[in-house]
Amino acid sequence: MTFKTDAEGRPSSSGPTPLDVPEINALIVKSLPIGFSLLDRYGFIVEFNHQAEKLTGYSRKEVIGASHFEIIHNSVNPTSCPLLRHVFEERTASITSETVMKRKNGDVITLLVTAFPVFDLTGNFVSGAELFRDISEQKRLERERANLLSMFAHDMKTPSWQPSGSSRG
Repeated sequence: MTFKTDAEGRPSSSGPTPLDVPEINALIVKSLPIGFSLLDRYGFIVEFNHQAEKLTGYSRKEVIGASHFEIIHNSVNPTSCPLLRHVFEERTASITSETVMKRKNGDVITLLVTAFPVFDLTGNFVSGAELFRDISEQKRLERERANLLSMFAHDMKTPSWQPSGSSRG
């Protein structure tokens, strides 16, 4: 595909664009450095990017058409999703929350999830999207830090040594 350029060699706005909007959207979803899933109005997964595959251990092929509640929350109960009420029922613009997820291999990880609803032009809920990333290491470091601070605080209250006073003779 050739493109018109201006006098300085930059692509001209009057020429064709290198990609159309659906292609750009697909490339963005594919290139996201975090997990992305798109749900239909009933909570079934209709899109799942490569990073989501890496985080969950499930392939895109395995999850397309599967229940989001089963894959992310290991439950068939829609109320298992803490974001459902806030995002989809209360029509909150978006919400971010931590959740624990069991990967396909059984490992448990902590995710930071941002979920948001998608409404059509008449305001009807048509879809939901989730962006998620693994924060397990961050949570481990926070626990480790809290434990260290607790130990230091305990040691400050009950020192194992007593300063010696000066003796007068």
